[in-house]
Amino acid sequence: MKFVTDLRVTELLCAHLCHELVSPVGAISNGVEMIAEFEGDADTDVLGLIGDSAKITAQRLQFYRVAYGGGGTVALRTENDLRKLAEGLMESGRATIKWGSESLVSTLQEAHVRLLLNLLPLGSDTLPRGGELSVGVTGRGMLSVMATGEGARISPEVETALQQDVSIDDLTPRSVHAYYCQCLARRLGTTVQASVRDIDCVEFSSIL
Repeated sequence: MKFVTDLRVTELLCAHLCHELVSPVGAISNGVEMIAEFEGDADTDVLGLIGDSAKITAQRLQFYRVAYGGGGTVALRTENDLRKLAEGLMESGRATIKWGSESLVSTLQEAHVRLLLNLLPLGSDTLPRGGELSVGVTGRGMLSVMATGEGARISPEVETALQQDVSIDDLTPRSVHAYYCQCLARRLGTTVQASVRDIDCVEFSSIL
């Protein structure tokens, strides 16, 4: 089956990616300006800010390079590659990852691993005060990212973006990633389901 991406979706994905990068890149720029202001005499805090922000920028670029398809299989040769990529994305946020016992890279097709990667930001975005993402394959034969933390909730924007009949005109830079996840799932002959599992616990899943 051939999937054609609407130009608006491409524009929104670019806007989403820019949103992910603008904060750390802006921090790097501010740090460099401070060094220039003090004629190159930077203190430890300024250098630390630049270093941390550069690391965050690199981690996010590496993650989305693979998640959005540009990285190919080279970046995911081993289970450690997968975990390093995912945990790098979460390092600058307030969510931690709890991995299942199975080896995802060796047991899943590349396309399913990529879908699982893309579910991680969806789970993280449901945790306004931080929490834990339980990641893996459930006994029900489903890819699963379960987000647990105070105030965990699925936004109406994301719920709309995951619907089968969503209009592209209703997408926003905040919800387009959910739509993209659904497109990846449909290409695999499945769908992404969003559900409330318990108080402060939501799940994004997809049948293998």
